[in-house]
Amino acid sequence: MNPSLLDVRFLHADNSDYGEEWSGTRLNDDYHRLYHIVSGSAQVRYDGHDCTLTEGCSYLFPPTAHFSYRCPNYLSLQNVCFKMTVLGGVDVLKLQPSLFKVVRPDEDNMTTTMASLHDALGEAMTFADQITAHGRLFQLLAPHFAIDETAQDRTRRQSVVRLMGVLDYISKNLRSSIKVADLPDRAGMSRSHFVRSFTEALGMSPQAYIRRRRIELVKVDLRATQKSLALLSYETGFSSPSHLTREFRKLTGYTPNDYRRLDQPFE
Repeated sequence: MNPSLLDVRFLHADNSDYGEEWSGTRLNDDYHRLYHIVSGSAQVRYDGHDCTLTEGCSYLFPPTAHFSYRCPNYLSLQNVCFKMTVLGGVDVLKLQPSLFKVVRPDEDNMTTTMASLHDALGEAMTFADQITAHGRLFQLLAPHFAIDETAQDRTRRQSVVRLMGVLDYISKNLRSSIKVADLPDRAGMSRSHFVRSFTEALGMSPQAYIRRRRIELVKVDLRATQKSLALLSYETGFSSPSHLTREFRKLTGYTPNDYRRLDQPFE
């Protein structure tokens, strides 16, 4: 995959020491985490997977529906939260094989680079700061993608690339009207071929993909604004607040109001 297609958005970075107070659960985080364990250890369970985080290793987490974490004693953690997609909003980890855990032989360099990334992510980032931050993140992520891809990986990525124009169109029009019937023409395919290709490449129908992307927008707005459900439903193409609530609950297990109430700061 061409790295120039990557779209990266930084959300949070932190370098902290924790004790037993580092414990809790996060729900429906639609972003990636890169954890570096400087010293100590912790237990994490995400989407049914259990893992122990150990000293001298980095961990690349995908977006998660359920993320529980616990420190039994002591943990020195460096972490950065970010979203990394390709044009059209497709999660990179769904297209490119990656390593969840990497033992870092360059431990001192890893620690220094993570610390400098944290320092670069100020509230008023200049253009130079943004270039620096992206470069450092890519440097940190590179070992997690040092893995051979399979023929199946290449085929699926090629399928998504063929749909890139449609995905980009959807991404740019999530807050306006999207006529699904018009999408095959944009892809240069017959309707049946388009639906089959889209479903095979993205794992869901075009309609389901658009609903999921709009729910992601709603989650961002619930976290960052106090917009009413009526306004959110209007802005994201749902017919009513009840329609938005119904679709939101299907994907997250929570109502929008519960999600807004339960949402926590980044961990």
